[in-house]
Amino acid sequence: MKVVPMNSVYRAVVTVLTAALPLLAIETPTISVLYFSNLSPEKGYASLHKAMAEILIAELAADKAIILVEREQLEKVMTEIELGQTGAVDEGSAPKVGSLLGAKYLLTGSYIIDKKQITVTVKLVGAEKGTIVGSGKVDGTTRDFSGVMADLAVTAAGIVAKLHPSVKPPQPAASDVSFETAVQFGQALDKKDKGDLKDAETVLASIVDAAPDFQYAKITLEDVRQRLKALTDRHDLSIEQLKEGDVSFMDFNRIAGDYLSQMKYMDLLMYCVKVRANPPKPPEGTMIKGAEMVDFYSVTAAFSLRRWEFVVREGERFLKDNPGSMYFNTIRTYVKNAALEYEAQKIREQDVLSSVTELTDKLKTAKDADLHELNYRIGMEFFNKQLYERALKYLKDVDYTAAAKAADNQMPDLVLFNKFMCYYHNFDKKGVTETYYVTLKAFPHSPFLDGMRPITAFFGE
Repeated sequence: MKVVPMNSVYRAVVTVLTAALPLLAIETPTISVLYFSNLSPEKGYASLHKAMAEILIAELAADKAIILVEREQLEKVMTEIELGQTGAVDEGSAPKVGSLLGAKYLLTGSYIIDKKQITVTVKLVGAEKGTIVGSGKVDGTTRDFSGVMADLAVTAAGIVAKLHPSVKPPQPAASDVSFETAVQFGQALDKKDKGDLKDAETVLASIVDAAPDFQYAKITLEDVRQRLKALTDRHDLSIEQLKEGDVSFMDFNRIAGDYLSQMKYMDLLMYCVKVRANPPKPPEGTMIKGAEMVDFYSVTAAFSLRRWEFVVREGERFLKDNPGSMYFNTIRTYVKNAALEYEAQKIREQDVLSSVTELTDKLKTAKDADLHELNYRIGMEFFNKQLYERALKYLKDVDYTAAAKAADNQMPDLVLFNKFMCYYHNFDKKGVTETYYVTLKAFPHSPFLDGMRPITAFFGE
């Protein structure tokens, strides 16, 4: 690792400024870290500038003698004055940028990555006049990216310290982050800035899974999840408010469509059952009746929930009451398939019940580890026959450690995975999410996480 100091010209400038302005020594400087320009031959490294800014801000913020402007404030300013993705400033734009950010200094520069070599130049710009008051350079390799960022923070702090001696160089970075992870982190930050919070969450979650000690990714992931939760809460509140009182035909379709798109099939079914007594009145000239729409959504929800008996019963009633419906063929297909599944399900249930009679008898008096083993074994008999609702009754309260130890020494993360899949097939969002995070915490290197992660992300927090 090689750190190149400021050249003699800039040293002279800093010396003059320090002598002429002694009051700066006791002033707490406010600094905004701008995005460093990507001068690399590989343009795919462009998003790295956001990761570098986030890490550099966090490193410098450890010194209370410096006030750092948050990176998100820079995003707002970039949009306001059309700085572009690089956030580059010149002598003309620096005063306006500094004013909008409330910063006395702007820390900027560029980086070149070529054949695994990294060269980063850094400049400290006085926001008032847009003049460069200090600079430096850091060299390193992609293999030691954490070292490059640590030295960059030390170099930047050293430049500021020439003007403000109270500033102390920061300690080396606490998180050991690889170059590849940093590139991913930059991509996630870019998605977050563009409002693609779900995509950002997916990328950040994969980063944290692979690099659990990367604190900046953890902090950003928590922030993204809090924002998603706030958006979800506001959305859910608006849906609940729509459900109050008599619901219009348009509002009913919005509510039902929302539940359907989010795979909230149980919520949709319960809502339809409730509205059935007082179906929404369609606008004049509408070909679809309110009761017809309610029944269509209820049968659709039941089919998705694999409630075959309900689908057959209510679907046949729908076909009888609405022979000219635009949904007639869809419901008829649901009923036909559900009838076949229902008959097959009853046969499978009887087969399983016959095969586990001895186990269910033992279950009546079982305790402790034996109780978990028997519940797991019975639950898996139903699971293997795709009778997920019946399986979940036995698996949901099973302690994965006790069950794994007793059930032929199965891997405990496999027990959790089977529970997870049961929740998934029952469209139990809470069960899916909780089981995923239990598995992630207890078995961070489990091979089953690769299959669980996208399902959990799809269901959402």
